[in-house]
Amino acid sequence: MEISQQTVLFSLLEIKNLKYDYFKLLRCDSKDVSDLIALINTEDLLKQNYSSSTISYSHYPSTIIPNKVYENKHKRRYLEFTDENIQIIKSENIHQIDSTIIYSIPKKLNNIINQIQPQIIDRNNSNILITQLIKQYNNLTKKNVFLFVKESKIEIIVLQKEKLFFQNTFSWISENDVL
Repeated sequence: MEISQQTVLFSLLEIKNLKYDYFKLLRCDSKDVSDLIALINTEDLLKQNYSSSTISYSHYPSTIIPNKVYENKHKRRYLEFTDENIQIIKSENIHQIDSTIIYSIPKKLNNIINQIQPQIIDRNNSNILITQLIKQYNNLTKKNVFLFVKESKIEIIVLQKEKLFFQNTFSWISENDVL
C-alpha cells in the first residue's frame, strides 16, 4: 500500500505465483486526513489479514541525515526544519548511502493503519526510490537527475554511482513550476 496526502494505492500480490491479483487507486479531493481515513475505511480488502503487509508513505514531511551526524534523540528537531506540523515520527536507515530518513505522518492516519493492519511494515517512499535507483544505476559515472511526478508534487533525486547529491520534494501547480 502507498499513501500520500490525497491518494491510497494498494495491490495484492499472490506470492506463490508472483502475480498481482488486485490493484486499486483511491483519490481524495481534500488534504484533510479525516477524509483520507474515511476513504481507507470504505475498503474491506485493506482490513483483511495477509501473510505480510507493507505501507509506503509518500510526500509527507521528511529529511535525510547522514549517519555520521545523526542522533536519534534529535529526530523532532531535524524534522522541524522542514515542517512545523510534526506528529508521529518514523525513521529508517538507508544503508546504501549510510544515512537515516526521518519522516512524519498524521497521528490519526497512523492509528487507523495500525488498527486495520497491526503487523504492517512502514517504509518511506523516498527510501525505496533511492535504494532502487542505486541498485539499478550504480555504474553511472556522471550525475543523473531522476524526477518523480505525482499529484501536485515532484521529487527530484540526483545520484552518481552510490552517492546521493540531492533529494527534495516540491509542490507544483503549473508546467512552469516544474520547469
